Amino acid sequence: MKYGPDQQGLFSITSEEPVAWFVQSTGVQVYRGNAWIDYSEEPRNEIWRLDRQTVQQLYVEKPPDFHEEIWRVVIKYAPELHGFPLWEARMQEAWRTRSLTHWTERAWGGGRFGGNERVITPAYEP
Repeated sequence: MKYGPDQQGLFSITSEEPVAWFVQSTGVQVYRGNAWIDYSEEPRNEIWRLDRQTVQQLYVEKPPDFHEEIWRVVIKYAPELHGFPLWEARMQEAWRTRSLTHWTERAWGGGRFGGNERVITPAYEP
């Protein structure tokens, strides 16, 4: 195990609608003073495909004083592109490469992800 039994937090993530995310990182923030401070951040660089039946298990490292501190979990991700944003990404790639050879889904690696989104859990208070 990466974290000891007392220091790990387990979260189960699902989605009401089918979605695909490119998860860049997951981490924990603690509330100190008047601001949220990053406690830990772990790069993921993986694709999560979620729906009602698919559960993604996420383990995070709790802060050492999690019984005394306010903390929360942050997931940084890029959603899968659809519609106009997907078309725009394809056109930018075609312009950059001066070619339409990468237009098919297969050549595009099964999808494009874009943006810089976050999911933040409610704060856990002692």
